[in-house]
This record gives sequence, structure tokens and C-alpha cells, in this order.
Amino acid sequence: MDWDNIEGSWKQFTGTIKEKWAKLTDDDLALINGKREQLEGKLQELYGHGKEQAKKEIDDFLGRFKNWDNIEGSWKQFTGTIKEKWAKLTDDDLALINGKRERLEGKLQELYGHDKERAKKEIDDFLRRL
Repeated sequence: MDWDNIEGSWKQFTGTIKEKWAKLTDDDLALINGKREQLEGKLQELYGHGKEQAKKEIDDFLGRFKNWDNIEGSWKQFTGTIKEKWAKLTDDDLALINGKRERLEGKLQELYGHDKERAKKEIDDFLRRL
């Protein structure tokens, strides 16, 4: 996924963006309206980041979705690997998740008692090892 996808679906991503950068307000997100340069500037302002740090954080954020796009697009091919990693997931769970990262995060929280951040971190670690 690249920034064009996020810009084109901005409203769908605002919740995830707000989770990542909690200092962003709804008004900030409305003003940014999917413009990467605006987000970079707001991160610099709110978090005291330099320009390069703001760019890196956004690139890291995008990378998380890039890797997941491959899995979501080939979900059935990855279910075996995912089930090896998280053995408590049933075939019904995998069918329900159907490639949606947020659903997998929710199942990891439910089945393993992880908080949201731990579930996200486990998935990110899993993606890096693929």
C-alpha cells in the first residue's frame, strides 16, 4: 500500500492514524485530509519531530500495511503459517478473519489475552519474519 491508497480512503484510516499518533485531534485529521505533507508538518508540530523523523514514522506506518496487503491478497495461502504461529486459532477463526488484520488482532486479544499493542506487535514481528 502506498500513500495514494491512504489518501483515497482517508476517512477509513483516521482511526488507525489516531491510534498511532494520539495527539492528533479530529480537527487536525480533517485539515490534513489525506495529505502526507500536512501530516508530516503536524507530527513535527505536535511531537517535536524533525522533518526526517516525521517522514520515517509515516514510512514505518505504511510499511505495516504494505506487508499485510500481501497476506490479505493471498489469505488462504498464509492460513497454515498463521495457524502454526498462533495454534489457538481454529479454522472457523481463520475463515472469520479472512485476511483482515484488525480481525486477527481482535482474535489474538480474545484467545491469548493480549492487549491491543501486544497483538499488533506480534503481527508486526510475524510479518518481519516472513
